[in-house]
Amino acid sequence: MGDKLEKFIEKYSAKYAFFNSGESIESAGADAIDNDSVKQAIVVLKQSLDTAEISGIEKIAFYSSDSKLTFLFRADDVYGILTETDVKDIALDGGVGSDDKNTKSKIVLKERKKIAVKSQKTDEKEDSKKQKKKSESKNEKEINGKKSEEKILNYKLDNSVIDDVRNIAAEYLDDFAEDIVNNMIKDSKLNINELTGESISVFLKKLSKSSSLIIGPSSANEMIDKINKKITE
Repeated sequence: MGDKLEKFIEKYSAKYAFFNSGESIESAGADAIDNDSVKQAIVVLKQSLDTAEISGIEKIAFYSSDSKLTFLFRADDVYGILTETDVKDIALDGGVGSDDKNTKSKIVLKERKKIAVKSQKTDEKEDSKKQKKKSESKNEKEINGKKSEEKILNYKLDNSVIDDVRNIAAEYLDDFAEDIVNNMIKDSKLNINELTGESISVFLKKLSKSSSLIIGPSSANEMIDKINKKITE
């Protein structure tokens, strides 16, 4: 595939190109991004398509002021190429993934268990209903919250806490859980072999923000609260 990617780059005078099939990732080009970044970009893109319930995608292009990143899908394979913005008609051919009628196929997103995504209006209604109850127990929650935060920030945590995070995340994010948790570990530069309360706190904030895009802020907060309770027992 390396030689094919190089030909792909040469054909479109690209800065770099990459290929992903299952766990296999390859990239080429002087400015190529690392494999972890390739995987993360593809995971986020597929998550977005799944959440929006969009299928049958063959090509997606993202433009910046001076470049264009194009993703091309063939069955379960994903190709990417970064070119100048004026490069047109980017397509796969015999050199990299055939566009022949016999082999051309639209991407079929992996079937995932349906996640109940709450709308902002639903969140607002639920928040309104709970407002009175929250107000009545505000003092108690503030005390518990401070105790929980104190434990997270002041205590070094065993690396088994990541297993707890994964298990609880799976309850809310289903098939997305593994990819999202792994991406947030990378983004927060979390050393799972040397965890501290502060590093876990930073990680959970990023996890909450990312998860809220998929399951809504209320469910994301509920998930994080459950994780905090579990890892501070």
